[in-house]
Amino acid sequence: MPTLAMLDLSNNSLTGHIPENFGSSPALEAFNVSYNKLEGSVPENGMLRTINPNNLVGNDGLCGGILPSCDQNSAYSSRHGSSHEKHIITGWIIGISSILAIGITILVARSLYVRWYTGGFCFRERFYKGSKGWPWRLMAFQRLDFTSSDILACIKETNVIGMGGTGVVYKAEVPHSNTVVAVKKLWRSGNDVELGGGVGGSDELVGEVNFLGRLRHRNIVRLLGFLHNDTDLMIVYEFMPNGNLGDALHGRQAVRQLVDWVSRYNIALGVAQGLAYLHHD
Repeated sequence: MPTLAMLDLSNNSLTGHIPENFGSSPALEAFNVSYNKLEGSVPENGMLRTINPNNLVGNDGLCGGILPSCDQNSAYSSRHGSSHEKHIITGWIIGISSILAIGITILVARSLYVRWYTGGFCFRERFYKGSKGWPWRLMAFQRLDFTSSDILACIKETNVIGMGGTGVVYKAEVPHSNTVVAVKKLWRSGNDVELGGGVGGSDELVGEVNFLGRLRHRNIVRLLGFLHNDTDLMIVYEFMPNGNLGDALHGRQAVRQLVDWVSRYNIALGVAQGLAYLHHD
């Protein structure tokens, strides 16, 4: 480029080295490569010996010539890189520690909530005796291979698989009959939720559950039976090993199974059919 007088290549994200022959060009008067990603030694021939340093700024990898020597620049880069790595490692440590702390807090809070909701050991003792000495009664909607004692033995914190506004759900495994069912305890005590005013209200509630137990539809979880005494009621129904629909649709990516819209449409249709059966059939 013997006749090139001005060359402005600033702000172009250029990489690599400055060619040696640029400085020896006889007509070159202005040369600007600022704010690129150039590296290496600046040639020390021709006009590059007196180039304005501002025309080289923004290239952290350049050194030598009118810039600091490459040895000093390497030492600075090494120190800067080491400091940057330390900041990254520190950030990772703080982030991981925060996540662990939040996870532990959630687990402890959940455990305390379950203890409070189920009333601890006093609640288990009352399970077997009832607040007025009434025994637990198991009402079955079909032939069952377990007893009320089998179910009550599974009502403990380690078997909790879910909870919501209506109660706590337990997973009950009965080894001698190779049976797994889900049990939802609806109320904690007669003081928390009135059953309708004594035995009459309780009988009305039992009648409603009896009615639901006779329902049969492929899109409705089948009720197997229920246990009740003078204050509490627990519903026994089929255990769904794949979890609930909410997790399958909206849970974490690892457990989310139903992502295509064809499956979601079929689910919506099935839910509508189940609701129509409950309300109209």
